[in-house]
Amino acid sequence: MKQWKVHNFGDHAILIEWPEDLPLDQRREILEMDHFIEEQYQKVVLETVPSYRSLAIYLNKGVDVKVFIAELNEIDIIPGHNISSTRLVHLPVCYDKEFAPDIDLVASENGLTSEEVIQLHSNGNYRVEFIGFLPGFPYLTGLDARLFTPRLSNPRPRITAGSIGIGGKQTGVYTMESPGGWNIIGRSPIKFFSALEKPPSLLRPGDLVKFRAIDRSTFDKIVMQVTQGNYSLEINTHD
Repeated sequence: MKQWKVHNFGDHAILIEWPEDLPLDQRREILEMDHFIEEQYQKVVLETVPSYRSLAIYLNKGVDVKVFIAELNEIDIIPGHNISSTRLVHLPVCYDKEFAPDIDLVASENGLTSEEVIQLHSNGNYRVEFIGFLPGFPYLTGLDARLFTPRLSNPRPRITAGSIGIGGKQTGVYTMESPGGWNIIGRSPIKFFSALEKPPSLLRPGDLVKFRAIDRSTFDKIVMQVTQGNYSLEINTHD
């Protein structure tokens, strides 16, 4: 039996929602629906935006929203669009104090040392739930509860691209320079978003992520390799 409900979401959009208590292992269904919509309705769909328990579908002008909703309501299962493989992306991160202005704050908030923060964060297994806030910005679940830290009461006006942050129960990556209120605990030398690439975002919903701690000299070396276009990021695919 299907778990989702379809709603009107404005003049040219609809929203498919799943239950608030949707288990983590069932969120894959949202991505399956996303793939199904993109493949079956590519002529009428402008963009899809998956999140924790919903999928927003933005339609081209002229599409009859009521007719589209009626079609989706006829679907009981998502036919033939199971996602057969998952990517595991290994991201290098330098946790040096120069790149981690809030690591001591995260440590003190949780009764840890900065070294323990690094160990816990880099040992975690994360999943990209959705992309938002900034182009390519991944919201990652899987953060160790011992690292949960409220967002800053006074957001910074400028955070450097590649910065790794903790906001409440989540961790994520600032994919471009931006204001922000997450606690910054490190920086990755990787380029996460480019409008010239297809797809433009390095990470995508459903990806698994592992952070790998690196020192400053390795960070600088990777920056040079990325700039020269000869850095190879470790990405494994699992069934």
